[in-house]
Amino acid sequence: MIKTRRENVLYENPWVQFRADEVEFPDGSVGEYAFAERVDAGPMIIPLLDDGRLVVLREWRYPIQDWTYCFPFGGVEAGEDALAAAKRELLEETGYSARDWVSLGNIKIDPGGNSQVTPVWLARGLELVDKPSDPREDHELVVFSLADLENLVTNGTIDNGWLLAGLCKYKVQKNMKRLYRSKTDRMIAGICGGLGEYWNVDPTLIRLGMVALLFVTGGGLAIAYIAGAIIIPEKSGV
Repeated sequence: MIKTRRENVLYENPWVQFRADEVEFPDGSVGEYAFAERVDAGPMIIPLLDDGRLVVLREWRYPIQDWTYCFPFGGVEAGEDALAAAKRELLEETGYSARDWVSLGNIKIDPGGNSQVTPVWLARGLELVDKPSDPREDHELVVFSLADLENLVTNGTIDNGWLLAGLCKYKVQKNMKRLYRSKTDRMIAGICGGLGEYWNVDPTLIRLGMVALLFVTGGGLAIAYIAGAIIIPEKSGV
């Protein structure tokens, strides 16, 4: 394990900090470890339309001097939590508001050179309420089906690591919903998928727990099935 001997901030502004710390490496030698730290690290938002298409930004990025594709993303302002920041950024960057927000967990896009931890939110039930309002951003909105996005990744048009990471998070969520909310297994799908989403727990663990409940109580699982079917209906688009 690399141990910090002395922190050394080279530069800092309201958005990012650059450090070159003095560290001790596992072999006992002493050296320098340089990395970036996002001061206002904020959320990534994956906006999902009711027809299943995804809203993406095509934006100009100064460091690469080129256009790239990414999901909406931004920093956290004073007094905000990650969800409040996500709602604000979605509105500012796309003009959309969302009725339903689902946490997809966190991503660490470059843990060897950047300490940033980014929460990812799936925004559903979109409504276009305004025009994008951030004058500092140079971007345009585009809408893709999942198949279109996958084709753009395959042919190399999309190579932005942030979008690829967010897309992976979304596909994992989508595949879990297919498994646990299928029409042929709707009752167990409702309880396992719904509770898994609410508690942010793998629905497989909930299913195993319910199987154990079946052996212990016999009729208890049937009651859970009925409750799941009634109070946790399937949602379209996921």
